[in-house]
Amino acid sequence: MFKNFANAKLGLFIFLGSALLVILIFLLGNKDQLFTSTFTVKTYFQNTGGLRNGASVRFGVLMLEQLKV
Repeated sequence: MFKNFANAKLGLFIFLGSALLVILIFLLGNKDQLFTSTFTVKTYFQNTGGLRNGASVRFGVLMLEQLKV
């Protein structure tokens, strides 16, 4: 009887700890792009050819979401 109760307490402890870890990851991380890999590319141009801040751009085969001018 006591062995089953101890196993239940251990299982509950592991479950609550895992749930707390997942919640902390969501709270501390970037929620919009949590499961995507991101990187920043910085470059300098003399003439941007009419690009505006926040416009979508294509870099090779990748579609970039935001442009910062």
